[in-house]
Amino acid sequence: MPPGRLARVVGRVKHPRQGPPRRSTVARRALDQLDAGTGQTMTTDLLSIHDELASCRSDLAAAEKKIVNLAVALETSREIGCAVGILMATFKISYDDALAMLICASQRRHVKVRAIAENVILTGCL
Repeated sequence: MPPGRLARVVGRVKHPRQGPPRRSTVARRALDQLDAGTGQTMTTDLLSIHDELASCRSDLAAAEKKIVNLAVALETSREIGCAVGILMATFKISYDDALAMLICASQRRHVKVRAIAENVILTGCL
């Protein structure tokens, strides 16, 4: 998937919460303690908030990577399925045999199965 397309997809995702972000319990407690004059505890709480934010950023990056991987996998599975169908029709073989042919060709040539499948789609043969 082109990088621009991912940005458009992610940009269209609606967040259930509109308006200003709500403060977490830790942030509210830190602000309350600031009002009470307990600076040391506030520093500890701010570090907790910082760790929580870093964890959320890490989770977001992992989720974005998973979105891209799933989009590629979906497209690849369609191409492989199409190539398997072409091989089944050409050689009058079962699905499992056609898939085995693709995998064997991939291993012999040290090329990904999706590249072999794309070649089969374009040329009609291995």
